[in-house]
Amino acid sequence: MNHYRKKHWALVIGAVAMLIGAVFFALSWFVFDHDMPGYRIALSPGILFMKLFTEELDMGLKLVLLMAGQFVITAAVSYLLLSLSNWFTDTKKS
Repeated sequence: MNHYRKKHWALVIGAVAMLIGAVFFALSWFVFDHDMPGYRIALSPGILFMKLFTEELDMGLKLVLLMAGQFVITAAVSYLLLSLSNWFTDTKKS
């Protein structure tokens, strides 16, 4: 898999993770009165990112940081895993 395909799939996976995070956040905010089951697991990349950069910010800015973290961390980890997978398969062939 070449560099551009890995980048493409990493960005797609990051976008899907951000969409899933937005759905979980909306369900937790509008349907449940508190955290829904699986909320912290599904949004763990975004929560990790948000904890690094927020202290006392408005809710809208925290939501933007949560979704940005969900996208950036998931895309970076998926790119790393795709690169490692490609490296292992190339090493195995030779």
